[in-house]
Amino acid sequence: MNRTVKDELQELKEKYGFDIGALTEMNNARGTFKWKYVLGSDSQRWKRMELRKGSGLTGVVLKTGKSLVVQDVLKIYSQEELFRLPILYFEKIRGFIAMPIWNNEEAVAGLVVFGDKQPRTISEEEYAAIKVDVEARLRPEFLKEVMLYENT
Repeated sequence: MNRTVKDELQELKEKYGFDIGALTEMNNARGTFKWKYVLGSDSQRWKRMELRKGSGLTGVVLKTGKSLVVQDVLKIYSQEELFRLPILYFEKIRGFIAMPIWNNEEAVAGLVVFGDKQPRTISEEEYAAIKVDVEARLRPEFLKEVMLYENT
């Protein structure tokens, strides 16, 4: 059976019981990213969001190459700050995990976010399991899709 990035993202979202699973597309010529998939979304606003390295939730993860786990968004970010984090604001995400996806040249090629509309405790064990699944299941399909895109 041929697996797709969207299939893997959906399965991981369901496996870990998240409300939303989101994935950026590859870097474009302007140095920005866009959301490629947002599964579980209540709106289509994410399609218009442009993400830059270094700014916002995705920008920080893309720039640092480090995962970010937030168990209660409202304990960390004010309403004003949330407006500058559009995926969290518009999707009403309260707890999330954001992980970079690395390409074979050890550069960040994309970002996956799993989020809930309620605060969520993410243990070290759950984080480790999600990381293993993202690396073993989502990353290979993502890199295949990126390669197909680059070669067309």
